[in-house]
Amino acid sequence: MRTSPFLFLTTIGFLASTVVACGDKDGGDSGASADTDGDTDADTDADTDTDADTDADADTDADTDADTDTDSGTAADVVGSLTIMDFADGAALSGVAASAAGDTASTDSSGYVQLMVPANGDVEAMATVDGYIDSYFTFAVDEADFGLGTFLVGDATADAVYGALGLSRDPAKGILVVTAFGGSSGFQPGATVDVGLDYDAVMVRDTASPLGFSLGNTTLEGNSAWVVFLNVEPGAVAPSLEVADSSVTCTVWPSESAVDTEVTVHADGASHLHYNCR
Repeated sequence: MRTSPFLFLTTIGFLASTVVACGDKDGGDSGASADTDGDTDADTDADTDTDADTDADADTDADTDADTDTDSGTAADVVGSLTIMDFADGAALSGVAASAAGDTASTDSSGYVQLMVPANGDVEAMATVDGYIDSYFTFAVDEADFGLGTFLVGDATADAVYGALGLSRDPAKGILVVTAFGGSSGFQPGATVDVGLDYDAVMVRDTASPLGFSLGNTTLEGNSAWVVFLNVEPGAVAPSLEVADSSVTCTVWPSESAVDTEVTVHADGASHLHYNCR
């Protein structure tokens, strides 16, 4: 079981999360339908066929018979779970509409919901409820179940943050949050994030600042390692993340190998991407 730290951003925050991944669900296709009988159809294959097997095709089709076996051991869907709370007071949010890859459900009284998503690919999950910013979470999924515990941010809280920076929240633009897990504290310091879209401001968590954050795109030692871009032009982007320590490798959560994943910035929404650095 892989577990990442829990982000609790005490002054302002757009994400607080615990990520958990479990082992391989699939184990691979054992190939039980591989038809190892050779199928020369002289009916010597002890298959108990009583149909006299006149089979004019002499089964020279290398076993395309009905089952074609094109799955090559692909994994079944995996479980992606969300636990959603209110940022301001930590209360569980029930009735949040969550969706991913065509599966939809709502959070229960504890803020918990499960969604089935495809293995081996990028998946975007969405969580919405009145009074909060619509949130989108992009994952690079392997073949393990995973979970995310998160706080949704109220519209009033977001407006206050923009106001502190002398900005107004533009409903035609969005927010992009990139978080880097890692380091001895569970958060990766010295992680610099860049994006190829226009934005009005970028900030990082900074407990030394009276506001709780400071302008910049490089995470600071001793702080939660998120980088937040405000009033970002909507569109698809693959953020770049570089760490000052060249010995550290970062992959997109929860994948063990994906390093470049495209995330969509949505108008009037908050899009989230996580990296695991080690």
